Amino acid sequence: MDFSIKVQDDGSATWKDCLFDKKHNLYLYLYKPLSASNAKLPILYFFHGGGFCLDSHCCHCLSSALPTVVISPDYRLAPEHRLLAAMDNALSAIKWLQIQALSNNPDPWLSDGVDVDWVFTVGDFSGGNLAHHLAVKLGPRSPELSSIKVTSSSVSSIHTTSHSTLALPHLLNILAVRTFNSYLSILSSATDVEISATLNSLSPIFFFSNDT
Repeated sequence: MDFSIKVQDDGSATWKDCLFDKKHNLYLYLYKPLSASNAKLPILYFFHGGGFCLDSHCCHCLSSALPTVVISPDYRLAPEHRLLAAMDNALSAIKWLQIQALSNNPDPWLSDGVDVDWVFTVGDFSGGNLAHHLAVKLGPRSPELSSIKVTSSSVSSIHTTSHSTLALPHLLNILAVRTFNSYLSILSSATDVEISATLNSLSPIFFFSNDT
Protein backbone atom coordinates (compact mmCIF):
# COMPACT_ATOMS: atom_id res chain seq x y z
CA MET A 1 0.00 0.00 0.00
CA ASP A 2 1.29 3.46 -0.89
CA PHE A 3 1.19 5.77 2.14
CA SER A 4 2.90 8.70 0.42
CA ILE A 5 1.17 12.05 1.00
CA LYS A 6 1.60 14.88 -1.46
CA VAL A 7 2.62 18.18 0.13
CA GLN A 8 0.24 21.01 -0.74
CA ASP A 9 2.48 24.08 -0.96
CA ASP A 10 0.50 27.10 -2.16
CA GLY A 11 3.46 29.47 -1.75
CA SER A 12 1.81 31.40 1.10
CA ALA A 13 4.33 30.35 3.74
CA THR A 14 7.98 29.46 4.04
CA TRP A 15 9.22 26.53 6.11
CA LYS A 16 12.28 24.79 7.48
CA ASP A 17 13.06 21.80 9.69
CA CYS A 18 14.97 21.66 12.96
CA LEU A 19 16.31 18.69 14.95
CA PHE A 20 14.86 18.72 18.47
CA ASP A 21 15.55 15.15 19.63
CA LYS A 22 18.94 13.88 18.57
CA LYS A 23 18.58 10.55 20.37
CA HIS A 24 15.50 9.55 18.35
CA ASN A 25 16.32 11.64 15.25
CA LEU A 26 13.10 13.66 15.54
CA TYR A 27 12.55 16.93 13.71
CA LEU A 28 10.05 19.69 14.02
CA TYR A 29 8.88 21.70 11.03
CA LEU A 30 8.45 25.46 11.31
CA TYR A 31 6.10 27.38 9.00
CA LYS A 32 5.98 31.16 8.77
CA PRO A 33 3.58 33.24 6.64
CA LEU A 34 5.21 35.22 3.83
CA SER A 35 2.84 38.15 4.22
CA ALA A 36 4.23 40.96 6.35
CA SER A 37 2.77 41.57 9.81
CA ASN A 38 3.53 44.39 12.22
CA ALA A 39 2.10 42.49 15.18
CA LYS A 40 3.90 39.64 16.92
CA LEU A 41 2.66 36.28 15.75
CA PRO A 42 1.37 33.59 18.11
CA ILE A 43 2.83 30.10 17.92
CA LEU A 44 0.70 27.09 17.02
CA TYR A 45 1.91 23.56 17.70
CA PHE A 46 0.17 21.23 15.26
CA PHE A 47 0.36 17.48 15.95
CA HIS A 48 -0.36 15.47 12.82
CA GLY A 49 -2.78 12.56 12.67
CA GLY A 50 -2.40 9.10 11.17
CA GLY A 51 -3.44 6.66 13.88
CA PHE A 52 -0.02 7.03 15.56
CA CYS A 53 1.26 4.99 12.59
CA LEU A 54 1.74 7.54 9.77
CA ASP A 55 3.72 10.75 9.46
CA SER A 56 2.53 13.86 7.59
CA HIS A 57 3.53 17.53 7.82
CA CYS A 58 1.81 20.12 5.66
CA CYS A 59 0.90 23.40 7.37
CA HIS A 60 1.50 26.11 4.74
CA CYS A 61 -2.15 27.15 4.47
CA LEU A 62 -2.66 26.97 8.24
CA SER A 63 0.26 29.31 8.87
CA SER A 64 -0.78 31.91 6.32
CA ALA A 65 -4.52 31.85 6.99
CA LEU A 66 -4.39 32.45 10.74
CA PRO A 67 -1.63 33.94 10.52
CA THR A 68 0.76 32.25 12.93
CA VAL A 69 4.09 30.50 13.22
CA VAL A 70 3.24 26.80 13.04
CA ILE A 71 5.48 24.18 14.63
CA SER A 72 4.69 20.62 13.57
CA PRO A 73 6.82 18.04 15.41
CA ASP A 74 7.74 14.47 14.60
CA TYR A 75 6.92 11.84 17.17
CA ARG A 76 7.81 8.16 17.37
CA LEU A 77 5.33 5.99 15.48
CA ALA A 78 3.72 2.61 15.97
CA PRO A 79 4.12 -0.28 15.69
CA GLU A 80 7.85 0.12 16.35
CA HIS A 81 7.14 2.50 19.23
CA ARG A 82 4.13 1.98 21.45
CA LEU A 83 2.41 4.58 23.54
CA LEU A 84 3.47 6.47 25.57
CA ALA A 85 6.43 7.24 23.28
CA ALA A 86 4.52 9.73 21.14
CA MET A 87 3.29 11.60 24.19
CA ASP A 88 6.79 11.89 25.61
CA ASN A 89 7.98 13.29 22.28
CA ALA A 90 5.12 15.82 22.18
CA LEU A 91 6.15 17.18 25.56
CA SER A 92 9.81 17.31 24.49
CA ALA A 93 8.79 19.33 21.42
CA ILE A 94 7.06 21.89 23.65
CA LYS A 95 10.08 22.05 25.95
CA TRP A 96 12.25 22.80 22.90
CA LEU A 97 10.37 26.08 22.57
CA GLN A 98 10.97 26.83 26.25
CA ILE A 99 14.71 26.33 25.70
CA GLN A 100 14.59 28.70 22.74
CA ALA A 101 12.74 31.35 24.76
CA LEU A 102 15.36 31.22 27.53
CA SER A 103 18.35 31.11 25.18
CA ASN A 104 20.62 34.06 24.43
CA ASN A 105 20.95 32.70 20.92
CA PRO A 106 17.51 31.32 19.93
CA ASP A 107 16.46 30.08 16.53
CA PRO A 108 16.33 33.16 14.23
CA TRP A 109 12.67 32.53 13.44
CA LEU A 110 11.84 32.84 17.14
CA SER A 111 14.15 35.69 18.09
CA ASP A 112 11.79 38.43 16.96
CA GLY A 113 8.23 38.84 15.79
CA VAL A 114 6.70 35.98 17.81
CA ASP A 115 4.79 36.03 21.10
CA VAL A 116 5.71 33.15 23.43
CA ASP A 117 2.90 34.19 25.78
CA TRP A 118 0.49 32.87 23.16
CA VAL A 119 1.37 29.28 22.34
CA PHE A 120 -1.45 26.97 21.24
CA THR A 121 -1.50 23.21 20.73
CA VAL A 122 -3.87 21.52 18.28
CA GLY A 123 -3.99 18.25 16.43
CA ASP A 124 -6.09 16.16 14.12
CA PHE A 125 -7.09 12.56 14.79
CA SER A 126 -4.26 10.95 16.83
CA GLY A 127 -2.63 14.38 17.01
CA GLY A 128 -5.74 15.58 18.82
CA ASN A 129 -5.02 12.93 21.43
CA LEU A 130 -1.56 14.41 21.91
CA ALA A 131 -2.99 17.93 22.27
CA HIS A 132 -5.44 16.57 24.88
CA HIS A 133 -2.59 14.89 26.74
CA LEU A 134 -0.57 18.10 26.84
CA ALA A 135 -3.60 20.05 28.08
CA VAL A 136 -3.90 17.68 31.04
CA LYS A 137 -0.16 17.42 31.62
CA LEU A 138 0.64 21.14 31.56
CA GLY A 139 -2.54 22.60 33.08
CA PRO A 140 -3.98 26.08 32.41
CA ARG A 141 -1.31 28.36 30.88
CA SER A 142 1.42 25.74 31.55
CA PRO A 143 2.85 26.89 34.92
CA GLU A 144 5.72 24.38 34.77
CA LEU A 145 7.03 25.90 31.53
CA SER A 146 8.53 29.18 32.65
CA SER A 147 8.88 31.80 29.89
CA ILE A 148 6.15 30.39 27.63
CA LYS A 149 2.39 30.05 28.12
CA VAL A 150 0.57 27.20 26.41
CA THR A 151 -3.14 27.00 25.67
CA SER A 152 -4.40 23.66 24.38
CA SER A 153 -7.21 22.78 22.03
CA SER A 154 -7.96 19.90 19.71
CA VAL A 155 -9.10 19.12 16.19
CA SER A 156 -10.17 15.52 16.55
CA SER A 157 -12.47 12.92 15.15
CA ILE A 158 -15.51 11.26 16.68
CA HIS A 159 -16.08 7.92 14.98
CA THR A 160 -19.58 6.73 14.25
CA THR A 161 -20.69 4.35 11.49
CA SER A 162 -17.63 5.07 9.37
CA HIS A 163 -15.39 3.73 12.15
CA SER A 164 -16.50 0.20 11.30
CA THR A 165 -17.16 0.59 7.57
CA LEU A 166 -14.04 2.29 6.23
CA ALA A 167 -12.15 0.08 3.82
CA LEU A 168 -9.27 0.26 1.40
CA PRO A 169 -7.95 2.34 -0.30
CA HIS A 170 -8.52 5.10 2.28
CA LEU A 171 -5.34 6.28 4.00
CA LEU A 172 -6.71 5.77 7.50
CA ASN A 173 -8.76 2.62 6.98
CA ILE A 174 -10.25 0.00 9.27
CA LEU A 175 -7.03 -2.05 9.21
CA ALA A 176 -5.04 0.91 10.52
CA VAL A 177 -7.67 1.52 13.22
CA ARG A 178 -7.49 -2.12 14.32
CA THR A 179 -3.70 -1.95 14.44
CA PHE A 180 -3.92 1.07 16.72
CA ASN A 181 -6.50 -0.61 18.96
CA SER A 182 -4.40 -3.75 19.26
CA TYR A 183 -1.34 -2.01 20.66
CA LEU A 184 -3.38 0.42 22.75
CA SER A 185 -4.97 -2.56 24.52
CA ILE A 186 -1.65 -3.73 25.93
CA LEU A 187 -1.52 -0.72 28.25
CA SER A 188 -2.10 -1.47 31.91
CA SER A 189 -5.43 0.31 32.20
CA ALA A 190 -7.85 2.24 30.03
CA THR A 191 -8.09 4.73 32.90
CA ASP A 192 -4.41 5.70 32.71
CA VAL A 193 -4.20 9.49 32.85
CA GLU A 194 -2.15 9.63 29.64
CA ILE A 195 -4.94 7.88 27.69
CA SER A 196 -8.26 8.97 29.13
CA ALA A 197 -7.77 11.92 31.47
CA THR A 198 -10.58 14.46 31.49
CA LEU A 199 -10.27 18.20 30.97
CA ASN A 200 -12.56 19.17 33.86
CA SER A 201 -9.83 21.02 35.76
CA LEU A 202 -8.75 23.19 32.83
CA SER A 203 -9.87 26.55 31.59
CA PRO A 204 -12.29 26.47 28.60
CA ILE A 205 -10.85 25.26 25.31
CA PHE A 206 -12.33 24.52 21.90
CA PHE A 207 -12.90 21.06 20.44
CA PHE A 208 -13.72 20.63 16.75
CA SER A 209 -14.90 17.22 15.61
CA ASN A 210 -15.85 15.69 12.31
CA ASP A 211 -16.98 12.40 10.87
CA THR A 212 -15.51 10.89 7.71
